[in-house]
Amino acid sequence: MKVFSHINELRLPGWKGLRTLILAFDKIALWAPSFSYLLNCCQKDDTIITPEEIIDHVKNHRIQIFAREWWLVNNDKRRTHNWIEGRPFTQYDKELLKLIDNQDMVFIANDYDAKSEAAEQVSKMSKEECNSFVKRILDSDEMPAYKQKIINMPFKQAAISLLRDARNHGYAFHLTSAERIYGLVSEKHLLDALQECSEPQIIDIKDVPSKKIDPNVDLLIEVLDKTLSKFQSCKNEVISGKILRHRTEAILADGNSINDFRESVKTIDILLASYEEEIVEEIIQNRILSSIQRDLSKPLKDYLLPKSTLDKICDLLCILTSAIPGSFPFLGLRGIILNKGVRTLQWAGILHEDYRGLRWPYYIAGYDPSISKQRRLFWNSLLNEFKL
Repeated sequence: MKVFSHINELRLPGWKGLRTLILAFDKIALWAPSFSYLLNCCQKDDTIITPEEIIDHVKNHRIQIFAREWWLVNNDKRRTHNWIEGRPFTQYDKELLKLIDNQDMVFIANDYDAKSEAAEQVSKMSKEECNSFVKRILDSDEMPAYKQKIINMPFKQAAISLLRDARNHGYAFHLTSAERIYGLVSEKHLLDALQECSEPQIIDIKDVPSKKIDPNVDLLIEVLDKTLSKFQSCKNEVISGKILRHRTEAILADGNSINDFRESVKTIDILLASYEEEIVEEIIQNRILSSIQRDLSKPLKDYLLPKSTLDKICDLLCILTSAIPGSFPFLGLRGIILNKGVRTLQWAGILHEDYRGLRWPYYIAGYDPSISKQRRLFWNSLLNEFKL
């Protein structure tokens, strides 16, 4: 699978999780990464990916860069950009510029701004729909950046601003031909809110062609089994970016293992996207958990078993990404349920017109299993399980 990210907007958590993303997916599409900003992040946390690694992954076709020409060639528009941290042009930008003739490495995007399209979309909404949409953002504690941007705007202007951002992001996502987005949890909440702008559209379970994809559950079980055993060798926290880079390269060089790992991530993605909860619950309970239960401690079982089906799927991914030798960040996952309305997501370009899944998997940067009591319980059970 190919995953897209507006990496600069994810700030330090986005850069921090990029190595995990590179291991989990075949290709990563990054929108206009700022190497000057990344260098600043490296000074704050020397375990994150470096500009040298980014360039190396681009040359090895693991990362593809998408950007407008003015960003790549450092013209006046970039040098006067309103985001100060993105203005400086580094030696790594010059390295990237040398690869500009290979579109599989660096792709030049057309200039595009969705303001007029957003205004037209808002004009089709009733006053009540517009106000309800904006109020949902303002009332949420999950979207501080969006909330701050629109807090002093009239509701109509705020709706146009929000839809413009969504459409601009959707344009970039669609351009990359990626299948999934790696973003912040706040963006996931915005996509949920966007569905409220659509008239209800119930998806018929019989009209889900992606359901025909057979998830490789046997391989997932095998990899999970190896995962749990590998925890024994992951006792020490890695505090060196150099070691993490070395381990990333070593894992990527092990073709069979990395392919199995990626296929297992894809299996979890398919289960979340296309299968009814009853079917997934049966697969998790009777096939996956029963097969690996000898490797699960009682606290971990007590945590997983009562969880909702969709949460169990997400936690399986958490377990998988925990298995990577060393302190690679977890890869977070949430499903955007598509039983309310999808037309605004399609308009924005976030959801492809031919997508017929029941849910749309969304991968989250900065995922921390300890952000809640349940996540702490999960992480602590893993620590106790393997005496980390």
